[in-house]
Amino acid sequence: MQISPDGRFMAYIQNTNQPNKRKILIKDLVTGSSWPLKDTLNAYTYLAWDSHKNALVYSCQGEKGISFNRLLLDAQLKVVSEELLFSRSDITWNSLFFIDKRQQLYYLANQNSSEHSRNVSLYRHNLESGQTEKLLKPNDYFKPYKLALSPSQTQLALVGFNKQALSEVKLLNLDSNDVVSIRQIDHNWYFLTWFENSESLLLSNGSELKQLSLNGDLTTLNYKSYNFLVYPQIIKDKVYFIGAKSDQDILLSKLKQLSPPQKIINSNTIDKAAALSADEKHIAYISTKNGYPQIFVKHLETNKERILFENSKQELALTKPVWHWSGKRIASSVNNKPFIIELESNLFSIKWLNVIIGEPIAWYNKSDAILYVDKKTHNDELVKFNFTTDERTTLKIKRAHDTFFLNHKDELLSFVKGQVIRHDSDNTLLKSPYLFTQIYPEKNGFYYQYTQNGKSLINYYDYELGAQNLSSKTEEFCAKFCDQITALSDNIILLKSKHKSADILVLDITSKSTKVRGSL
Repeated sequence: MQISPDGRFMAYIQNTNQPNKRKILIKDLVTGSSWPLKDTLNAYTYLAWDSHKNALVYSCQGEKGISFNRLLLDAQLKVVSEELLFSRSDITWNSLFFIDKRQQLYYLANQNSSEHSRNVSLYRHNLESGQTEKLLKPNDYFKPYKLALSPSQTQLALVGFNKQALSEVKLLNLDSNDVVSIRQIDHNWYFLTWFENSESLLLSNGSELKQLSLNGDLTTLNYKSYNFLVYPQIIKDKVYFIGAKSDQDILLSKLKQLSPPQKIINSNTIDKAAALSADEKHIAYISTKNGYPQIFVKHLETNKERILFENSKQELALTKPVWHWSGKRIASSVNNKPFIIELESNLFSIKWLNVIIGEPIAWYNKSDAILYVDKKTHNDELVKFNFTTDERTTLKIKRAHDTFFLNHKDELLSFVKGQVIRHDSDNTLLKSPYLFTQIYPEKNGFYYQYTQNGKSLINYYDYELGAQNLSSKTEEFCAKFCDQITALSDNIILLKSKHKSADILVLDITSKSTKVRGSL
């Protein structure tokens, strides 16, 4: 959402029940009336007011890249006409963007469809001349992921990760292009916006709000929420933001019986990223039931569970636990800081891998090593880390959105564009006339989901024997539950149920009090 400069109107993008089919609407914050600006549904991503033209600009994601369009409005903010400003086939993701009085549009973009790949560039596009400049190129010392234009329109605030993977706030002078650092904060991700005096910034890590002055003073504000607070915007004495809520549970079914899934982890918050041990006796999972993400382990027969990773610093970006084949080790990371959980009987310990920055994704079978995505550089390359020698071996492969995993011989496989490829030979491991949609690796092979004649089906690929057909009963099960499956093993199916919602909220901010006034 974006509030008009006078605070009267709110433009926002609204999801529908169809993937990548969204609406653009405007709401009059005085009368409460609202109306759509577009008749067609599309993958609209961000909005910005162009007050110089009495217009609204939106970005849209398509098969050929990103386009920016302008909706010219009349006095009643109804659409008069629409024009394509520019489109780019060389990018697949863009950030929130801003337009100044000189018709300069500022945005971050990359080719990997996500800010989380962190190899973004900062661009300035002149809407009158059509000229595009690259103001900042990807580098390993500062990787911006959010930006905000100052009310004076003389500076851009940028928050990004430095070489130590700490979020750092910098200011870019738009006349001189000089960049100065304001402060490094911590390992969390942040959203940011300017206070109207142009002397400080409001930061949100999704859970709490902080005020950062331009001299580097950082203050935690007296406001806390268990909802996810994103995209704040300050207009006069109010903060507008999106409060996102999610309830996700973990379910289990047996592959041989194919009984209806039963909830085994059920809280009123997020329970996700369930991973099954090789002996199928335990699951490790992430839950926010204590207000922030932690890793739990549950014994499936006794239903006993315990916390393995307490996350005492309450950091937010906790990655999926990855079981070692022995069932005695789990790898994960929090805010790109990897760690190993060592399990012995009723005891466990945490070992931090301080020499690397990244996200573990698989254990090697033939050596004491893990495969991880390197977040120290901007390329998201895959790296093998050997625990015995502390040696890091770069595989010279970028992760992007592909699913990478290791087979029983420690050969690297990837699932990309509906195919499974072995990288050492660049051969397609599994060929089929049907579209593969999901892969579920396990020790001796992988289960794969595919679509045939409009139906979702599951089969198994054995590394020694090749493709193996499963019971015909899976078709009936798949018709109901295949879109919920997160993991498959010899006999256990893990699934998820998920409900998400988001409201736009307004927070009154005064010198004496801070309170949420209500939902919009």
